[in-house]
Amino acid sequence: MAAAYYQTAADTSLSSMAYWNLGWMYENGIGVKRDWWLAKRSYDQAADMGGKLPVMLSLAKLYVRR
Repeated sequence: MAAAYYQTAADTSLSSMAYWNLGWMYENGIGVKRDWWLAKRSYDQAADMGGKLPVMLSLAKLYVRR
């Protein structure tokens, strides 16, 4: 249910934090099925909206875990 709320927040208010949270949820399989591609996509969208350093750290962690 949280993933749906984050997706709505990301789409309607273009929130970088909502995209980052979605990426984290997809990366860790919390509330949604684990999906590396959707995690990266969400992190990339968060980076495009301004959250550069936290997103870059999350992307680095994603590549190491994969």
